[in-house]
Amino acid sequence: MQMTKVTVSAGQSLLDVAIGLLGGADGLFALADANGLAITDDLVPGQVLVVPDGATVSADTVAYFQDQQIRVNTTNLVRAQVPEQEGLIDHDENDHDEQDFY
Repeated sequence: MQMTKVTVSAGQSLLDVAIGLLGGADGLFALADANGLAITDDLVPGQVLVVPDGATVSADTVAYFQDQQIRVNTTNLVRAQVPEQEGLIDHDENDHDEQDFY
């Protein structure tokens, strides 16, 4: 089986690499196995991983990330700022706890 190599960037997880280079989380176990890693192992920036050929789960997703030059890195996600709203807003319409309203 032929292998492609990839160098991990700061903050990337094995899941990030699987999504970016194999097109989905379904490739995570094949990627971990090819590198002798557990799926939860921390990666080190500069670490070289082998990506097994034939483990791609979505060629369209891989092509999209390559075309857009996106390197998946979910570690440092920033929460979107939600504008403050006035009035009564119940965050869970199935409960009526007064503390939910603002």
